[in-house]
Amino acid sequence: QMSVETFLATDAVESVMQFDTHINTGLVVGDVETLRVSTLPSNSIAVEAWFTVEEADSSYSGIAGAFQKRQGYGKGWALGHYMDANRDDSLFLSFQLAVQANEEAYNDFTLSPGLEATGRSRGGLFNLIGRKRPAPPLGSWIHVVAQYSSNGPAQIWVNGEQLVSERPCMNSVSCGPILYPELIDFWGSRDDTLFTIGGVHDIDAQRFIGHRGLLSMFRLYERTLLPQEIQQMYKVRASQYAATARLTRWYWSGSTELPLLSPSASRARVDVNALANFSDRFDVDSFEGVDLQGLENTVFQVLEFENITVWGRFAVGETYRCRWIFGSEGQDSATGELLDSGGSILMPGEETVTLANRLRCRLPDWSYGQTSNAILTVEQLGEGRVWQRVCVRESCGYVPPQRRSDNNGIWWIHHGDPHPCIGR
Repeated sequence: QMSVETFLATDAVESVMQFDTHINTGLVVGDVETLRVSTLPSNSIAVEAWFTVEEADSSYSGIAGAFQKRQGYGKGWALGHYMDANRDDSLFLSFQLAVQANEEAYNDFTLSPGLEATGRSRGGLFNLIGRKRPAPPLGSWIHVVAQYSSNGPAQIWVNGEQLVSERPCMNSVSCGPILYPELIDFWGSRDDTLFTIGGVHDIDAQRFIGHRGLLSMFRLYERTLLPQEIQQMYKVRASQYAATARLTRWYWSGSTELPLLSPSASRARVDVNALANFSDRFDVDSFEGVDLQGLENTVFQVLEFENITVWGRFAVGETYRCRWIFGSEGQDSATGELLDSGGSILMPGEETVTLANRLRCRLPDWSYGQTSNAILTVEQLGEGRVWQRVCVRESCGYVPPQRRSDNNGIWWIHHGDPHPCIGR
């Protein structure tokens, strides 16, 4: 069954959230009307996030926002990104915010149904665009900071580099605080404005404009950050993510030896010290000088498996291995074998199949006690740790509702088989 843990992913160091436009379209923190007085920054704000982009999609993807925009109205702030189909060498970041001009003459006014000016300022909506060129590789981690301070510039920083800095108001006008949607702005019925993470709520279309990829960290500050702070924040995590493979269509899900595991760092564990057949580890014929006559079919029990197999999506021709991490210690298996759904070994150049859905690793000589206390991860040689996740997009096997035979139909398909993580 699906749960919140379906939307976790881990590289065995930390757990992150994965978002898409089908299943997990965003997290709702609360109603802006309730949060704006005590929680949401207004005079100064900095929005920080680490995220990945999985597809070169030209449509807008929201990262976070406390925002409402409709015809003739716009208040709050929103952070998102997109790629231009005509300029696919670039990643564009968008920071929309509505600010109050301290000189009232420069403010717009919300008009009542009779078109009489009410004097309630709605401020001007400003959209700051930053262009990152060349665009970071798809699947790589991106650090963004968008910030604004009253009477100061709005800025966008990506990977420790300032992309753009502009004042939302005209040079002769002082800018004030961020304007959030308020109940007084509306006549008749209205919908709540939501503070969301992992997407931006489109009030007109009644849907979330969701992020497509991973989101590992989101922070909201009540002040702007100094350049050296932003650069240091980027450097600290960039070195960590350097050891992790870029998020691609390759992933692993869980072990075939044990029940379903959630993709989370605290639960990415496989106890290889479970009971197994003696012959799984040793060849009976290898016992020279020992009379084993009549014992060929006897089942002996030992406390180890010889191999462990994990489900996933692997590239035939790439090299993978399993690694167990126990605190600061770790042990690697030998190079793993890629298998098809029938258990046959796939060799590059010998098959037309380019994808494998199983990886079989031979256990190393483990010397740190129970392996259930260690964290299992998969490494792709030359790339780094492979993300453990559950597929939530058609490109990796997810079957959307409109393509299922019925409401109880299979949700994930993997080379014709039900997906190992969540079959139905």
